[in-house]
Amino acid sequence: MAWYYGGIRIFVQEEVGDNDQIIARLNPLAGGTIYHTFGWDILNKKLSAYVVGIDDLVALRLMTTSGVPFTLISPWSSTDYLLKHITTTTQNFNCQTLRQDLPEDSPVFLVDMELWHDP
Repeated sequence: MAWYYGGIRIFVQEEVGDNDQIIARLNPLAGGTIYHTFGWDILNKKLSAYVVGIDDLVALRLMTTSGVPFTLISPWSSTDYLLKHITTTTQNFNCQTLRQDLPEDSPVFLVDMELWHDP
């Protein structure tokens, strides 16, 4: 099954999940360490993926300013995420074969996306 974020086709190369628990560590003058837990962060994801075409790249970049969560569809789930951060790198390909619906000379970009779960 293909991956899509906000209806845009992405070719995921790597997926990293990140969970955190919020813990304060206090060191009183009398010695010892005291831990206080304040909850947890919901699962966030970091994706490394290929995107083909300038239109799709621009659409992804605009998602960082919308304030709206978009659906990430993967082979395992369909969940809403906010696009927190995106980094793009142009790939030097002579001919792209990832998307048959686009011309062979369409630019290919490697994107690193940080997605925050929308509860």
